[in-house]
Amino acid sequence: MAKENKIRHAELPVEISSKYLSEGFAKDIMKIYDVDIDLGSKVVQAKMDLVDPHVSFYGGQPEFYLSVITAYRYVNQLVNAYVCSMMGDDKQGLEKFFAIANEMKTPRPIMTPEGIEAEVVCRKDLERGGNHFMEFSFELQGGAFTGKLRGCGKR
Repeated sequence: MAKENKIRHAELPVEISSKYLSEGFAKDIMKIYDVDIDLGSKVVQAKMDLVDPHVSFYGGQPEFYLSVITAYRYVNQLVNAYVCSMMGDDKQGLEKFFAIANEMKTPRPIMTPEGIEAEVVCRKDLERGGNHFMEFSFELQGGAFTGKLRGCGKR
């Protein structure tokens, strides 16, 4: 018997979806610490703990996996810290960097919610009319997640 090519569900069945959809997802409350911003070498290094991480119970055992979305939020905070420091602005909550494009590779999972190390490097910074068009590379946990962010920093 041939399998149907088109399948329609009124609602995504639990059997074929991730548990975080039905059980909730991380609140992404982060504690970012040991932050070193080196404007000379254009490098930011830091560590992050998730305060109330989402833990899945696959196979009956609790497991944590850092999501790509949470990783981007972490990296974006470090990019914003770099851009604010570079522009001499330390106003809390001021978003200076607007991401235009990003990419990430995840060759291995990050399975601990504490002490997640990051290194962010500003690779390009072209100033045009008060705007900085920038490219950053990043690495989490020694290469477990790597990627690039491109965007614009505004004065």
